[in-house]
Amino acid sequence: MRSGALVVAGCAVATLLTPAVEASQSRAGTTDALLRLGTSTTVLRGAVAALPPTR
Repeated sequence: MRSGALVVAGCAVATLLTPAVEASQSRAGTTDALLRLGTSTTVLRGAVAALPPTR
C-alpha cells in the first residue's frame, strides 16, 4: 500500500516538473536567437520584469 502512494506522489511531481522544464527549454531557444540578433541582456531582463506574475 505504501509503495503505491510513493508511485502516485512520484508521478504527481513529474507531472508538475515537466511543463516547467519544457517552458524553460522553449525560452532558451528564443533568448539565444534574440541575443544573436543583437538584443542586449538589459532589454531582455526588462521585458521579463514587465511580464505579469504567473500563478
